[in-house]
Amino acid sequence: MRIRYICEYCHDVIGEFVTDEVDESKLGISNLTDEEKAAIITIDKDNSRMDILSLCDDCVGAIDEETNFNYDFTRRFWLH
Repeated sequence: MRIRYICEYCHDVIGEFVTDEVDESKLGISNLTDEEKAAIITIDKDNSRMDILSLCDDCVGAIDEETNFNYDFTRRFWLH
């Protein structure tokens, strides 16, 4: 299965790799609730791919640079 980490805001691919075994602890998602997993993980069985939403370094940097930043998780595509 191809695992891709994709930025939630700019949609850049942060990283990807192929694995035979999906290990949630190695992917950094083992401590998430089922609801949290459903919010950030998309599985495409036809193409044997799992996409995990995260934030890329550029978007994290944009957040850090904003001095009066009020993070709104429902707002998208405004960091770049």
